[in-house]
Amino acid sequence: MKKKWLLGVLATACVSLVAVAFSACEDGNHTHKYTKETVAPTCTEQGYTLSTCSCGAQKRSNYKAALGHSFTNYISNDDGTCTQSGTKTALCDHGCGEEDTLPDTTAVGHQYTQYVGVYSSATCTSNRFDTYRCANCTSTENREVANSALGHSYTIYQGVYSPATCTSNRIETYKCANCTSTEQREVADSKTSHSYTQYIGVYSLATCTSNRFDTYRCANCTSTENREVPDSKTSHSYTQYIGVYSPATYTSNRFDTYRCACGATENREILGTMLVSSGISFKTLTKDGTKVYGKVSNDTAEFSFIDEVIAGGNATYIVDDNKDCTSPIRSKTVDLVVGDNTFYVLEEVGNDVKLYTVTIRRRPKYTVTFNTAGGTSVSSQTVEEDDFATVPTTTKTGYIFTGWNYDFTQPITSNTTITASWTPDTGTKYTVEYYLQNLENDNYPTTPSEVVKMAGTTGEIAYAEIKDYPHFTPTSQSVSGTIKADDSLVLKVYYTRDKYTVTFDGAGGTLTSGITSQTVKYGGSVTAPTFDRVGYTFTGYDKTNYTNISESFT
Repeated sequence: MKKKWLLGVLATACVSLVAVAFSACEDGNHTHKYTKETVAPTCTEQGYTLSTCSCGAQKRSNYKAALGHSFTNYISNDDGTCTQSGTKTALCDHGCGEEDTLPDTTAVGHQYTQYVGVYSSATCTSNRFDTYRCANCTSTENREVANSALGHSYTIYQGVYSPATCTSNRIETYKCANCTSTEQREVADSKTSHSYTQYIGVYSLATCTSNRFDTYRCANCTSTENREVPDSKTSHSYTQYIGVYSPATYTSNRFDTYRCACGATENREILGTMLVSSGISFKTLTKDGTKVYGKVSNDTAEFSFIDEVIAGGNATYIVDDNKDCTSPIRSKTVDLVVGDNTFYVLEEVGNDVKLYTVTIRRRPKYTVTFNTAGGTSVSSQTVEEDDFATVPTTTKTGYIFTGWNYDFTQPITSNTTITASWTPDTGTKYTVEYYLQNLENDNYPTTPSEVVKMAGTTGEIAYAEIKDYPHFTPTSQSVSGTIKADDSLVLKVYYTRDKYTVTFDGAGGTLTSGITSQTVKYGGSVTAPTFDRVGYTFTGYDKTNYTNISESFT
């Protein structure tokens, strides 16, 4: 920057001393005789006594100070205006004719009381302004009329902002009739119907009392629907013995009652149980020749042959736990252990004997355990032999349940492990975060610049979209990760801030301070250097070409 200098001229005032010479009379023997005259002081001149001789010689004495102006009698007043104070004028009391003007009153200020008209009309978003004129001058003032804004009038239909889906209503856009502002309105009850076309798997297996239900997913969202499969019920499985429905007679076989796991019952005819005139028969046990077999519940700890065996005619029988029947059980009541229990019944009809081998099975209880394959745990069940396990429920984050590997309409006959089946959910969420490098250092902010919510299939590899951010360069062209069932996958994409070189061209000037070529990050600032050029004044930089910023001189 050039420095400017001003030439100062020192003016000196010369003071001339005028000496008044008083010449003596021509007659050297003359004695002056003075006549005295008093000269009064004025506002600006001293007073004195003037002594004058007849010969013309003069002298001054008894000086008195100048009076100075005295303004005590003001002769006129000038009233003030809205913006200026008034004045008053006085002549000097000593009659010298000098005037003095002083402020007299303060400015009265504007009085905006005269309504002129509307300065600007009200709009949707701004109040009306009215103009008022000062009662004392032509000055005007614009005043805002509170609460006079019109408000928007969204009456002009513009079109669909977002179409309806099966999960959200349609949004339409309306324009204000008075300005360019727009408003989006939700159209109530405009959602489309779900399209359940994607088969997922079995929701619940068919039983003898209910049809199978299959799960279908909507083709447009993650909503699901369970559909009943008509006529898919299974047949009843009457495996649980209840008791005798009707005993055998001499004209009909015995009928026993059996129950299905669902509670339905069936009465079965037990062939060969019709009573004969002589011999024994069994009420609940099944006879096949001399082999007799039957099952009782687990909580049946003893069994009475008295209640079971019917002796016809002159037939008698004994019960023993040894085949030789040498130690008959007089009570004909036996204890049962869990599992198969073998006893012997010896029939006697006159001299004829027949030995029956009787096996009574006290049903064991089995443990049914459930392998949920990563789902929520399910308690094991204790189920009596020939009874049925209960279908449990389980869930697994990020997966859809497709069923158990067991037909629950089949009775349990041993310790059993049942395993769940799953299919990965295609709507599992994950997050992509974008980080733009800081300006002040090479680090990155703790909060992402943009967050995008995505969805995919659990267990599959997800890839983040490498977006284009002007003046930023991604550190990697591929960011991926495995989609986690709990929606916790976060993919982070980082971008470095681009750097640029700023060059300053002095346009013929000489660099006096600073740096002419500077490298700076996008969004940063540079420090302009200083140039000097003889005969020119610096007026600024020409920034039309940012790769060659030139200094401008005039």
